[in-house]
Amino acid sequence: MGTLKSSEKQSAEILVIGLAKKSGSLTIESGNSSFTSTSLSTKSLLATLQDLGATGKADEVIKIPLNTPLGSLRMIVVTGLGESQKDYSAETLRRSAGAAVRSLAGHKSADFDLPHSSSAQFAAIAEGVSLAAYNFTDFRGSTKAEQKAPLAQGNILSKIGATPEGKAALKRADILATHIHMVRNLVNTPPSHLTPDSFSQDMKKIATSLKLKTEIYSHTVLKSKGFGGITGVGQGSANPPRLFHVSYS
Repeated sequence: MGTLKSSEKQSAEILVIGLAKKSGSLTIESGNSSFTSTSLSTKSLLATLQDLGATGKADEVIKIPLNTPLGSLRMIVVTGLGESQKDYSAETLRRSAGAAVRSLAGHKSADFDLPHSSSAQFAAIAEGVSLAAYNFTDFRGSTKAEQKAPLAQGNILSKIGATPEGKAALKRADILATHIHMVRNLVNTPPSHLTPDSFSQDMKKIATSLKLKTEIYSHTVLKSKGFGGITGVGQGSANPPRLFHVSYS
């Protein structure tokens, strides 16, 4: 994700809120006063959701464009939380935030107003937003131009974001997403393009940027040092083996 931040003020064109099921009825779940302070009627929104067949189940996402924008707000996105809880688990919040982000590919920004009361819950929302803002298009051909970019900016509506714990959670979520996205890229790259040498060179760039000491053992070095297992397996491939060594002090 390009930018992950937090503020108490809703300003984006898109607002993400939670939806849960309580005693057989749908209920809106939001964590900030931004939603309740709008002139949008909760009753009418719930009626619309019922007409659309909303269930509030996990991973369910429903977009509701507003006929008349409320200030900057032009679309409400509801994401399922499952059964209504007093305190939602970190995993529930992480998954619901992620589901909403995936549905917003192609959009520039969105505000996230999901229920939370602790820094751990805040962190889970941040992680869900950051981790879901991902796509992999390296090997698409004629359809590559049709792929929508992930949501570029997420803003978590919360008072916690201004605290030291909140700032640390945002930074941690950004770091996690950066490196998990890198691993996803590796997993999604076919072995015909992810050779031992290309993998080692890519990892060297990352490790060097983190001021780590690196060394790449070539096939010749591996053989001279007695790495029989690696050279034995590697000789069956057109791409010679490598060993990537990282050290730090």
